Amino acid sequence: METYQEALSLVTHDRVRLITPEQYEEKYSADPILEMDIKSKDDIRRIRHAVDKLCSERVPSWKNVRCTTTLSLTEAITNVLKHTPGGRFLLYFEDDLPCFHVQDDGPGITLDKLPTMVFVNGFSTNTSLGAGFTIMLRYMKQIEFCITGTGTTLVLRPDLQYKPANPAPPPQLQAKCDERGEDYAPCCSAKPQAGYGSGENYYWQ
Repeated sequence: METYQEALSLVTHDRVRLITPEQYEEKYSADPILEMDIKSKDDIRRIRHAVDKLCSERVPSWKNVRCTTTLSLTEAITNVLKHTPGGRFLLYFEDDLPCFHVQDDGPGITLDKLPTMVFVNGFSTNTSLGAGFTIMLRYMKQIEFCITGTGTTLVLRPDLQYKPANPAPPPQLQAKCDERGEDYAPCCSAKPQAGYGSGENYYWQ
């Protein structure tokens, strides 16, 4: 455990950290601001909507990271649904900064696979949160793992200094997305035809 902790922190410049269950309990002993179950695909929309509402009210720079954070959370929660029986989502605020916890009830990630998850693009197993990790690592300021025999907790801290490289989508495309309603989870692109997917070339609504 200590070897993996030191190696991940050193190689990623402390952007990826491995913490023990004892460290997690000590650090996050207070009640979260928000706690929601992860049981079905509908929970992705529910969680995304609740996070957007709370962070829009409390985080002045939320608009700069809304798309990238929403994308990262969607990836993390989708992997819980895809690879484990379910889990929970928790939202904490640390010095007025949001901190997102995605917990699963799976068998837990084995330590020998953790470096591959971090450093191999697109790596995934049936017992891990590996799929989509490259996206999370790209847009999050820091990611913490807490691994137990009964599940894995992923702690995501967004980079509030992040500034999108692409301009906002044209008004006509924005209007088309908004007309679908907040329950819809597509994205718009700045191309003549709107596309569906994920990545920095898309604008999630």
